[in-house]
Amino acid sequence: MKEPLVLKFQGHDVRVIEVNGENCIPAEDLGRILGFSEPRKSVNNIFNRYRDEIEPHSSVINLMTEAGLREVRVFNETGAYLVAMFARTPKAKEVRLWLASLPKRLREFREAVRRQMPAFTLEDVRRVVREEMAEVRQEIELARKMAFAEGIKAGIEIVRRYEKNHLRPYPAHFLSEVLSLGGVLSNRQIARLTGRSARAVSRARKLFAELGVEPEAFQLPLFQKSGFPRLEMN
Repeated sequence: MKEPLVLKFQGHDVRVIEVNGENCIPAEDLGRILGFSEPRKSVNNIFNRYRDEIEPHSSVINLMTEAGLREVRVFNETGAYLVAMFARTPKAKEVRLWLASLPKRLREFREAVRRQMPAFTLEDVRRVVREEMAEVRQEIELARKMAFAEGIKAGIEIVRRYEKNHLRPYPAHFLSEVLSLGGVLSNRQIARLTGRSARAVSRARKLFAELGVEPEAFQLPLFQKSGFPRLEMN
């Protein structure tokens, strides 16, 4: 359901809602312009009295009101005209004349809205898409560089820790495997998969925990791109 159009009738707002391709008016709005003191109740009374004639031209929809989302009866152009015809209020004749010209009013309203909207050509759309894609690419590249820099920073700190402790050689992929598998496998399982000792795995995981390094920040491709040396561990 599209956003309601709001037309005016003698100072009153009249919502026109498109329902199943038809222009419909809520019972509340119709009763108000007909001059009823209890708009919705009075229109519903007319509906119930002439139900066999009016019901085919009405439906019930969910509509946002001041009291929240409510089920509201609406009438298409024919149904609204029938309600106005059965109403016995001083305003009924004026409302019927207004409803008779409703299709023309809606066309004029929509045409006025269309004229106020800027005209976009296909090239305009393509240009906007290109600009948006360029911004997206820049953001992705910046995020990639930031992630790479964070990975290098963490890697350098780990290299320093290993070198400081005079640790024996371990390839970078071993550290990557410890990080990526540490959340799901035990030290012994990782040791069997990597061909290292459970003690080596335990020490590597302990070091990562001390540094607060996450698996995503320290994957094997990052080591390879950064050209890290083989790391040492006792």
